[in-house]
Amino acid sequence: MGFKCIGDDGKFYIAAVLLNVTVENLKMNNKIAIAACSAAAESYQVKGTAEFVTEGPVYDSFVKLADDTFKGAFRAKCCIAVTPEKLIVASPNADNSKFLEI
Repeated sequence: MGFKCIGDDGKFYIAAVLLNVTVENLKMNNKIAIAACSAAAESYQVKGTAEFVTEGPVYDSFVKLADDTFKGAFRAKCCIAVTPEKLIVASPNADNSKFLEI
């Protein structure tokens, strides 16, 4: 995911530029999981519910960012707002699979 941010509302926002399969999957089932890992192998998985956003300041900023980056070759179709419901440690250590408070 190249274009992403965390909103003031605690949701994750992801630009759907090249996420065609993801968008189609979310149309059928709005559940989503996102994994992130640092260079030090500190890893987490966020599970939640996704919704499509096609207007507003976050969407507008992603459209502009995609246009500026790709010079019109690729556009942000929408952004995906993820409401986190579970945070799970995915690091290869003793805390693996531990649920954390959100």
